[in-house]
Amino acid sequence: FLFFGCLFQDHWPPPISLADFKKLNRDDYVKNQSLEVKVIKAFGKFNYKSQKITRTVFYAILADSSDFVAAKVFDLEKKKDFRQGASIAFSNFKCRNGILEVTEYTTLWQLAKNNVQVQKPMREKATKGVPVKEIKKLPLETIISGLYTVKTWTEASSGLFLTITDESDEMGVAIFHQPNGVKPQENEEMAFLCFQVNSYYNRLQLKSTPASFVQKF
Repeated sequence: FLFFGCLFQDHWPPPISLADFKKLNRDDYVKNQSLEVKVIKAFGKFNYKSQKITRTVFYAILADSSDFVAAKVFDLEKKKDFRQGASIAFSNFKCRNGILEVTEYTTLWQLAKNNVQVQKPMREKATKGVPVKEIKKLPLETIISGLYTVKTWTEASSGLFLTITDESDEMGVAIFHQPNGVKPQENEEMAFLCFQVNSYYNRLQLKSTPASFVQKF
C-alpha cells in the first residue's frame, strides 16, 4: 500500500467500508480500524457553541465504493487535506449519530489520488445526500445531510422556515441555528448539513441543531 511512493505503515489498522462504519455509534475513538475515502466536497468553516464552548469546524462529504458519509472536522489544520477528489485515510476517529468526527487526535494520511475508486453513480449519490422520500421513513432525531432545492421560505423572529424539494418529494425545514448567516433564495440549490428529523404537530420536518450548517451549492 503506497503513501506518495512510500510503504504504508505496517501498524496501520485494517480498513473498513463506510457501509460498516455507519453501523458504529460510539463516543470513544475507533482505534483498531481505519477508513479510506475520497473527498466529494468540503464546505466552509463556521463556529457553534457546544456545552458553552465555542467550536470551529467544517463539514465534508466523503465516499467509498460502498456508501457516503458527512464528516465533521474539528481540526482546521487538516482542511488543506480535504481537496475535492483527494483520497485520504483516517484512524483514531469517532462515529456519532452516523457522522464521522475528525479531531486533533485523528491520524490522517494523504493517499495517491486514484487509490480510492468511487464510481460516478456513488459520487452523484453522495453529492445529493439522503432523498426526501427516504428521510420521511427515518426514525425521529436521525441526523441527515443533503442537497435540496428551496421551493419557498419565510423569515420569523425565531428563525427561517422553508419548503425543500428534490426529485423524490418535498418537506419542511426549520432553521433556528444559522451560524454563517446565509439566507436562501427560491429555486436555489443549497446543502443542508447535520439536520435532525423532527415532528411538529404530527408533521415530519427537518430541524436545525446547534451544529447545523447551510451553504449555497
